[in-house]
Formats: sequence, C-alpha cells, structure tokens
Amino acid sequence: MSSGIDLRKRAQRKDPPAKRGKHGGADPSPLSAIDAGTPGEIPISNDTMLALSHLYNTSPSIQAARTILMGQLLSSGCVVRRAGKEVKLQDTFARHLRDVWVPFARNVIDHFLMYGFVVVSLEEENPPPFANFLKGKELAATSEMGPEQPHNGLKREAPDASAARAAKRPIATDARMDRVATAQKLGTEKQGSVNLVPHVPDCGQYQLSFCYVGETSYRRQYRIFATNSDSVYRQDFSSEVFFRSPPDVAGNVCSPIATVFQSASFISALEELALQAEVVRARQLLVTQPMPKVAGNQNLDPSNLFFDSGKP
Repeated sequence: MSSGIDLRKRAQRKDPPAKRGKHGGADPSPLSAIDAGTPGEIPISNDTMLALSHLYNTSPSIQAARTILMGQLLSSGCVVRRAGKEVKLQDTFARHLRDVWVPFARNVIDHFLMYGFVVVSLEEENPPPFANFLKGKELAATSEMGPEQPHNGLKREAPDASAARAAKRPIATDARMDRVATAQKLGTEKQGSVNLVPHVPDCGQYQLSFCYVGETSYRRQYRIFATNSDSVYRQDFSSEVFFRSPPDVAGNVCSPIATVFQSASFISALEELALQAEVVRARQLLVTQPMPKVAGNQNLDPSNLFFDSGKP
C-alpha cells in the first residue's frame, strides 16, 4: 500500500524544459533510436497517473463528490434523440445502452476528473453472461467424446462404421467458414453479430506522449503507445485520445484531481504520520538509567554482599 508521502513524491510536477529544439524538447526521447520515437517527445508520466488514480479511489470526500456528480449525470441513463425528440427504443437496444454505453460514459467521466483526458479504443463487444457455458452444452450434446454413463442412466454404446459415417458432418460447413473469414479480411462481407463498442483502457496499459509538429512547431501531435508484451512501445493508430483539459508544456496532468492533489495528499500524509506515532506510543517503553556510584558507601561494600559475613 502506498503511503501519502510516497504519493506526493510520485505526483510531483515537472519543470518545463529549459530550451527547445526543432521538435519542442531539449533532450531526445529514449525511443528516438527506433522508428517509434521522435526527438523532443514529451511523455505523460504513468506514475503520476497511478498516484492520481489511487487518491481518486481512496479519498472519502472525493468519492462522495463523485457519487453526487454521477447521480446527476447518469441517473436517467442514456437516451437517443432525433430532431430534438427522444426516440422510443426497443428492449434489446435499450439493454445495450444500459450495459455498454452507460459504463463507458462513467469511465469517461472518471478519466476526465482524474487525468483531464481519456483514451478510447474500439473493441469487440463482450459475449453475454454464460455464453461459453451454453456453447459448451451444445457442443457436448453433439460430441462423441461424452461420458460413458450419461445422467439419464442409459448406457451409451460405441457406434459402428455405418453409424459413424452417417453422423459425420459435411465439410461444406468448414469451407463456408473459411470463405466467411476470407471475405471479412477483404471487407466484402460484414461480421455477423459482433459489434464494435468503445472501451477505455486502464492506466498503465498505454503510454501517452506528444511532440510539436507543423510549419513552425506550434501544434501538438499526441501519440499512443501500447505497453503490453505483444506490442511493446508500438504506436497504436486505432485508438484516439479526447481532452477536457490537455497537459501543460512539461507533460504535467491538468485535471480537477491534480488541482486538489497537494491538499488531499497532505491530509493523507498527516494520517500516515499520525498512525506511525500511535504505533510508537502503543509500544511499552523500557527506560534504563545508570545508578551513580558514591565513594565510601558501606551498604555496597563487597564484604556486605555475602550472607555469612558474620554481621547480625
């Protein structure tokens, strides 16, 4: 668990570069040696984003304000309007809006509050609940690799050669699937029931940066790099970034949570220090003190330390 002092160090704001080159930065990016990098590229720190996310999800006051804001914005769900009038939706599409678009809108609001921007990627829609379970039951009903003793108590016997040939499926089905896959690659046939829906990736799954381009290097160009093991630091051209408040010139996050981060993290640091002080105070302390040695003290004379010294 990260303490409040560690969060303040991780979210410390960077100073702008002292001088600018042609592409807007003083020091070249570590990725400038390969095709994915550009000299002068300014990254947005993932450590800062993780610190903002931690404070956003652990602060009681911030969560109380988030609950009120979400209730005001998303309490009525999503509606579709045409020519200024609400459209009456079918149950299937209304369920699609509730299950896909309302959580997406909630993630967008969270990222706007935490970072001031949101990265959106188009992904295939998740299958319905227990879709794999139902598919597995259908495959098990038509498979010859079932259990020897079914649940109905009937003994299952192995089919003979003629029955096995009759039970074989035609190869035309596999050939049709190959044609469908080829047509989808070429774009001549639409995908069946697979829908592309917007998805907000988690913090740490991407690296956002920008560099200055244009005739006079005035315009920012934002770049998204995936950080997973399959496509490490490969630029993602299929995702887009949308801004509520873009980062500053040094790549520091400018958002409502970043504005209150210092005061909120200061309270968290005080709570951490108070907890450490209470732990120290709860421990039983043992204090030792040396006894002063007095010259000529008869009570501590070596001859008085024996029980048979002869004195009454």
